[in-house]
Amino acid sequence: MFFFSFQSLIPLFAVQKLSPLAPSPDWSRLDQFQETITRDEFVQLINTLYSPSGSFWRYTIINGNEVTIYSDTEHNELLYRLRLAPDPESQVPLKANWVSNIKTRGEEPIETKPLKGLIICLDPGHIGGKWAKMEERFFQIGSDPPVIEAELNMNVCKRAAKLLEAAGAKVVWTKKDYEPVTELRPANLRKDAIALLFPFENQDNLPYRFSDEIEKKFH
Repeated sequence: MFFFSFQSLIPLFAVQKLSPLAPSPDWSRLDQFQETITRDEFVQLINTLYSPSGSFWRYTIINGNEVTIYSDTEHNELLYRLRLAPDPESQVPLKANWVSNIKTRGEEPIETKPLKGLIICLDPGHIGGKWAKMEERFFQIGSDPPVIEAELNMNVCKRAAKLLEAAGAKVVWTKKDYEPVTELRPANLRKDAIALLFPFENQDNLPYRFSDEIEKKFH
Protein backbone atom coordinates (compact mmCIF):
# COMPACT_ATOMS: atom_id res chain seq x y z
CA MET A 1 0.00 0.00 0.00
CA PHE A 2 2.73 2.44 -0.92
CA PHE A 3 1.04 3.75 -4.06
CA PHE A 4 0.35 7.34 -2.95
CA SER A 5 3.89 8.23 -1.99
CA PHE A 6 5.62 6.03 -4.53
CA GLN A 7 4.05 7.84 -7.45
CA SER A 8 6.06 10.87 -6.41
CA LEU A 9 9.25 8.84 -6.68
CA ILE A 10 9.08 8.00 -10.36
CA PRO A 11 11.99 10.20 -11.43
CA LEU A 12 11.91 12.86 -14.09
CA PHE A 13 15.46 11.87 -14.80
CA ALA A 14 16.55 14.15 -17.60
CA VAL A 15 15.35 17.62 -16.69
CA GLN A 16 16.22 18.93 -20.13
CA LYS A 17 13.64 16.55 -21.63
CA LEU A 18 10.74 18.00 -19.66
CA SER A 19 8.13 20.17 -21.27
CA PRO A 20 9.21 23.82 -21.35
CA LEU A 21 6.00 24.49 -19.42
CA ALA A 22 6.96 22.19 -16.55
CA PRO A 23 8.88 23.36 -13.48
CA SER A 24 12.02 21.53 -12.39
CA PRO A 25 11.24 18.68 -9.97
CA ASP A 26 11.55 19.54 -6.27
CA TRP A 27 13.20 16.41 -4.91
CA SER A 28 13.05 17.67 -1.33
CA ARG A 29 9.33 16.87 -1.38
CA LEU A 30 10.34 13.23 -1.01
CA ASP A 31 12.03 13.88 2.34
CA GLN A 32 8.82 12.99 4.17
CA PHE A 33 9.08 9.46 2.78
CA GLN A 34 12.54 8.67 4.17
CA GLU A 35 12.60 5.20 5.77
CA THR A 36 8.85 4.68 5.24
CA ILE A 37 9.34 1.58 3.07
CA THR A 38 11.62 -1.42 3.42
CA ARG A 39 14.23 -2.33 0.85
CA ASP A 40 12.43 -5.59 0.01
CA GLU A 41 9.11 -3.83 -0.60
CA PHE A 42 10.77 -1.07 -2.61
CA VAL A 43 12.60 -3.51 -4.89
CA GLN A 44 9.51 -5.68 -5.31
CA LEU A 45 7.36 -2.71 -6.34
CA ILE A 46 9.97 -1.40 -8.77
CA ASN A 47 10.51 -4.76 -10.45
CA THR A 48 6.90 -5.91 -10.65
CA LEU A 49 4.84 -2.74 -10.94
CA TYR A 50 6.63 0.52 -11.68
CA SER A 51 9.54 -0.55 -13.89
CA PRO A 52 9.29 -4.22 -14.91
CA SER A 53 11.56 -3.42 -17.88
CA GLY A 54 14.37 -2.59 -15.46
CA SER A 55 14.95 0.90 -16.87
CA PHE A 56 14.64 2.44 -13.38
CA TRP A 57 17.85 0.77 -12.24
CA ARG A 58 19.86 2.35 -15.06
CA TYR A 59 19.51 5.66 -13.23
CA THR A 60 19.93 4.39 -9.69
CA ILE A 61 22.32 2.62 -7.34
CA ILE A 62 20.95 0.70 -4.39
CA ASN A 63 23.53 0.19 -1.67
CA GLY A 64 22.40 -1.40 1.55
CA ASN A 65 19.32 0.51 2.64
CA GLU A 66 19.86 3.58 0.46
CA VAL A 67 18.80 4.32 -3.10
CA THR A 68 20.78 6.96 -4.97
CA ILE A 69 19.01 8.48 -7.97
CA TYR A 70 20.85 10.14 -10.87
CA SER A 71 19.74 12.12 -13.88
CA ASP A 72 21.94 10.11 -16.24
CA THR A 73 22.87 6.49 -16.80
CA GLU A 74 26.55 7.25 -16.18
CA HIS A 75 25.63 8.26 -12.61
CA ASN A 76 27.37 11.62 -12.81
CA GLU A 77 24.58 14.00 -11.77
CA LEU A 78 23.10 13.22 -8.37
CA LEU A 79 19.41 13.96 -7.92
CA TYR A 80 18.36 12.38 -4.65
CA ARG A 81 19.09 9.81 -1.97
CA LEU A 82 16.24 7.83 -0.44
CA ARG A 83 16.83 5.92 2.78
CA LEU A 84 15.00 2.62 3.14
CA ALA A 85 13.93 0.94 6.35
CA PRO A 86 15.98 -2.20 7.09
CA ASP A 87 12.87 -4.09 8.28
CA PRO A 88 9.13 -3.54 8.84
CA GLU A 89 9.64 -2.93 12.55
CA SER A 90 11.84 0.11 11.88
CA GLN A 91 9.63 1.72 9.23
CA VAL A 92 8.73 5.33 9.91
CA PRO A 93 4.93 5.79 9.78
CA LEU A 94 3.72 7.77 6.80
CA LYS A 95 2.49 11.23 7.71
CA ALA A 96 -1.21 12.01 7.74
CA ASN A 97 -2.75 10.76 4.54
CA TRP A 98 -5.19 8.05 3.69
CA VAL A 99 -2.44 5.61 2.69
CA SER A 100 -0.83 5.75 6.13
CA ASN A 101 -4.23 5.25 7.75
CA ILE A 102 -4.88 2.15 5.66
CA LYS A 103 -1.38 0.79 6.12
CA THR A 104 -1.21 1.17 9.88
CA ARG A 105 -4.74 0.54 11.11
CA GLY A 106 -4.14 -3.22 11.50
CA GLU A 107 -7.16 -5.07 12.76
CA GLU A 108 -9.25 -1.99 13.52
CA PRO A 109 -12.78 -1.91 12.08
CA ILE A 110 -12.82 -0.95 8.43
CA GLU A 111 -14.22 2.52 7.81
CA THR A 112 -17.08 2.36 5.30
CA LYS A 113 -16.01 5.73 3.83
CA PRO A 114 -12.21 5.66 4.20
CA LEU A 115 -11.72 8.43 1.63
CA LYS A 116 -14.26 10.84 3.13
CA GLY A 117 -12.95 14.40 3.00
CA LEU A 118 -10.49 13.77 0.17
CA ILE A 119 -10.70 15.46 -3.22
CA ILE A 120 -9.19 13.30 -5.96
CA CYS A 121 -8.55 14.61 -9.46
CA LEU A 122 -8.79 12.17 -12.36
CA ASP A 123 -6.87 13.00 -15.51
CA PRO A 124 -7.74 10.65 -18.41
CA GLY A 125 -4.54 11.08 -20.39
CA HIS A 126 -4.26 11.89 -24.10
CA ILE A 127 -6.83 13.63 -26.26
CA GLY A 128 -8.38 10.89 -28.36
CA GLY A 129 -11.19 11.36 -30.84
CA LYS A 130 -10.05 12.90 -34.11
CA TRP A 131 -6.70 13.69 -32.48
CA ALA A 132 -5.82 10.07 -31.65
CA LYS A 133 -3.83 9.36 -34.81
CA MET A 134 -2.01 12.68 -34.62
CA GLU A 135 -0.83 12.00 -31.06
CA GLU A 136 0.09 8.42 -32.05
CA ARG A 137 -2.25 6.84 -29.49
CA PHE A 138 -4.18 4.84 -32.10
CA PHE A 139 -3.57 1.19 -33.00
CA GLN A 140 -5.45 -0.88 -35.56
CA ILE A 141 -4.90 -4.16 -37.36
CA GLY A 142 -6.69 -4.47 -40.67
CA SER A 143 -10.38 -3.74 -40.36
CA ASP A 144 -10.54 -4.60 -36.66
CA PRO A 145 -11.90 -1.92 -34.32
CA PRO A 146 -9.04 0.39 -33.34
CA VAL A 147 -7.52 0.57 -29.90
CA ILE A 148 -7.49 4.22 -28.84
CA GLU A 149 -5.52 4.89 -25.70
CA ALA A 150 -7.56 7.93 -24.69
CA GLU A 151 -10.74 5.85 -24.70
CA LEU A 152 -9.11 3.20 -22.52
CA ASN A 153 -8.01 5.88 -20.08
CA MET A 154 -11.48 7.42 -20.01
CA ASN A 155 -13.12 4.07 -19.30
CA VAL A 156 -10.68 3.33 -16.49
CA CYS A 157 -11.29 6.76 -14.95
CA LYS A 158 -15.05 6.31 -15.09
CA ARG A 159 -14.76 3.01 -13.23
CA ALA A 160 -12.30 4.49 -10.75
CA ALA A 161 -14.61 7.45 -10.13
CA LYS A 162 -17.45 5.15 -9.05
CA LEU A 163 -15.20 3.28 -6.64
CA LEU A 164 -13.67 6.44 -5.22
CA GLU A 165 -17.03 8.12 -4.71
CA ALA A 166 -18.37 4.98 -3.07
CA ALA A 167 -15.42 5.20 -0.66
CA GLY A 168 -16.35 8.78 0.21
CA ALA A 169 -14.01 10.81 -1.99
CA LYS A 170 -15.05 13.81 -4.04
CA VAL A 171 -13.93 13.28 -7.63
CA VAL A 172 -13.05 16.10 -10.00
CA TRP A 173 -11.95 15.77 -13.61
CA THR A 174 -9.46 17.56 -15.84
CA LYS A 175 -11.69 16.67 -18.80
CA LYS A 176 -14.55 14.37 -19.74
CA ASP A 177 -14.42 14.42 -23.53
CA TYR A 178 -12.03 13.84 -26.42
CA GLU A 179 -11.09 17.42 -27.15
CA PRO A 180 -7.96 19.38 -26.19
CA VAL A 181 -8.26 21.20 -22.87
CA THR A 182 -6.93 24.35 -24.52
CA GLU A 183 -8.58 26.47 -27.20
CA LEU A 184 -5.21 26.73 -28.94
CA ARG A 185 -4.63 24.65 -32.05
CA PRO A 186 -1.47 23.64 -33.98
CA ALA A 187 -1.53 26.80 -36.09
CA ASN A 188 -1.49 28.93 -32.92
CA LEU A 189 1.55 27.07 -31.61
CA ARG A 190 3.57 26.96 -34.83
CA LYS A 191 5.91 29.78 -33.82
CA ASP A 192 6.68 28.14 -30.48
CA ALA A 193 7.23 24.77 -32.18
CA ILE A 194 9.73 26.29 -34.62
CA ALA A 195 11.59 27.99 -31.76
CA LEU A 196 11.90 24.64 -29.95
CA LEU A 197 13.01 22.72 -33.06
CA PHE A 198 15.46 25.39 -34.21
CA PRO A 199 16.57 27.16 -30.99
CA PHE A 200 19.82 28.53 -32.44
CA GLU A 201 18.53 29.73 -35.79
CA ASN A 202 17.59 33.26 -36.75
CA GLN A 203 13.83 32.86 -36.90
CA ASP A 204 13.50 35.55 -39.59
CA ASN A 205 15.66 33.53 -41.98
CA LEU A 206 13.70 30.31 -41.68
CA PRO A 207 11.40 29.34 -44.58
CA TYR A 208 7.67 29.90 -44.33
CA ARG A 209 7.05 26.21 -44.95
CA PHE A 210 9.29 23.19 -44.43
CA SER A 211 9.30 19.70 -45.89
CA ASP A 212 6.29 17.53 -45.15
CA GLU A 213 8.38 15.48 -42.69
CA ILE A 214 9.30 18.54 -40.64
CA GLU A 215 5.82 20.04 -40.94
CA LYS A 216 4.40 16.95 -39.24
CA LYS A 217 6.44 17.77 -36.15
CA PHE A 218 4.58 21.06 -35.81
CA HIS A 219 1.26 19.21 -35.57
